[in-house]
Order: sequence, then C-alpha cells, then structure tokens
Amino acid sequence: MLVKDSKESKAPKKEIITVQANEFIQKASYKNFDTVDIKIFKTILGKINHNETLFKDFYIIDYEDLDEVNIDKKNRFAIVTKSLKKLAAFYVQLEQGNSTIEVGLIQNKFKYERNSSKIVVSVHEDLKPFLLDLSVKYTKYGIANLAQLKNVYSIKLFELLKSFQALGYYETTIGNLRKSLEIPEDNYKMYADLKKKVIEKAQREIASTTIYFDFKEEKIGKKVERIIFTIKSYEAKIDLDQYKGKNIKFKLKPEDEEDTLLFIKDIIKVDTGYEIKLINLDNGGAISMNAPKTEEELFNWFKKIVIKDSK
Repeated sequence: MLVKDSKESKAPKKEIITVQANEFIQKASYKNFDTVDIKIFKTILGKINHNETLFKDFYIIDYEDLDEVNIDKKNRFAIVTKSLKKLAAFYVQLEQGNSTIEVGLIQNKFKYERNSSKIVVSVHEDLKPFLLDLSVKYTKYGIANLAQLKNVYSIKLFELLKSFQALGYYETTIGNLRKSLEIPEDNYKMYADLKKKVIEKAQREIASTTIYFDFKEEKIGKKVERIIFTIKSYEAKIDLDQYKGKNIKFKLKPEDEEDTLLFIKDIIKVDTGYEIKLINLDNGGAISMNAPKTEEELFNWFKKIVIKDSK
C-alpha cells in the first residue's frame, strides 16, 4: 500500500521566514544588542515581503510569534518594550567599501498595549536596500531557528553560515572571525578559549537549527591562523538516510502511462551532486540516475515522490 502524507484537519500557523541581503547579514554591526533584541528584530523582519518595493505603514507581531523565537513569557511586556526602545534608538553600522554607513532599524512609534498580544511596529526606510525588491544575493530562514540560540555569537555565526550555505563552506582568518562576531579585543584572547566558549558552544546550539557545521583549523607554526567551516543541512542529512532501502514509485519518463516501482539501493555523493542506485522491481534491472546537487534539494525531491516501505 502506497503511503501518502495525510492532511491535517487544522492548518498550522504559517512559518515566519526572514529574508535579508547577504551584505546586511555579513556586515551589519549589532554590538549594542543582546540576544532578545536581535530575536525580536528578526521576528519583525520576518513579517516583511521581500518581493515588495515599499514598506507597509506598519507590521504586527504577536505572542505566538515571540513564542517561536523563545522569548521569556514572564514579564514579557517589560522585556519587549525595553527591546523596542533600544531598537528604535540605535543604528547598526555597515561597512561599504571605504565608508561606514549608519542604518536605522525601527521607527520610534511602535504600539504595544499591555492587555493586547499584538505589537505594531514601523521599520526604518534605511532598511529598504537590504530587505525589499532583492536582486542581490540574499539569505532566508525560518525564525524558529533562533529559538535555542542562547547568545549573540551563536546567532551571528548561524546567520553568517546560512549566508554561505549554498557554497557549502566558509573560510576566514581568526582575526576576521572575531571581527564578524564582534568579539571585544579583551575577550577570549587565547584561541583555546575562543574555540571552547564561542565556536564549540555555537556548534552545539546551531545543531538545533536546520544546519550544522564542522570546522578545520589551519596553523602557521603552532598558531591557529585560519578556520574553515563546513556547512551542512542537519535536517536533510537525517531524512536522506531514511530513504535508503525504501521503495519509490514514479514515472521514469514523462510520457510513461504508469509509475515504475523501484528499490533505493544507495545514495552516493559525487562531484556533480548525488547519484541514486536503483533496482527496477518489475524486471530486476539496475538503474543509476543523477539527483539534485545539494542535500536540501535532494530532500525536497524525495518529498515529492510517493514512498512505499520495502518491508
């Protein structure tokens, strides 16, 4: 019996997706903000449609949205009000060539009624080039990824790695990594401390998101000078393993009248993407087919195919 995804009787709340220009993610400075401030700001950005050319007069976030990024429910009114005031008062710095520009975040006219679960916010016009009508390289992710990220460095590294995910790796010097994460000069001066308290801590926390990473150190003499992060899709890696040994049923050619039942013998990573080794269960013949290039694309490809358990 073919197994198909069953539809839920109640539609789930639509996932909040934030879309930002890579330049904004990689170069914007958040040194004035804590974890809560950044999570609330990214939630606001998740309400913006990046395909539009103009900002709306205001955007609304509510308690369910704040639950998605794990904002403490105790004293929430005071926590959110404090963060919104900070977001309205500060600008982020952004390096462009030899210049540094100041970018406003939200307008100082938000509305948050104590007995209401809704917060009305207007964003600053300065953000337009980084959020609207994006023709430059951009990064998008569900804000729920931020829920278990407990410090600013983890959030910054998560966004940074997401912006390089299509490339599959991010290579940088230790000095530039410290600059990108905005680590004060007096903090974690020894690489061993930086590795333990920032990189490895972020590695554990980021494993709760849709990506994970490994890293390799490059030394000059005994000193670690560079670090190479390998970025992978955590969710796809788990699910792809589950497809091996399964039967799939789909049309080998668009003109075929009936689906062909195939057994997935193996999924192999090759230079051009993935190769799937299949057995045609109708005649026992072996088939090899090329699959999409990334784990995420392959995962999405499998989701469109009807799966039948081989047992």
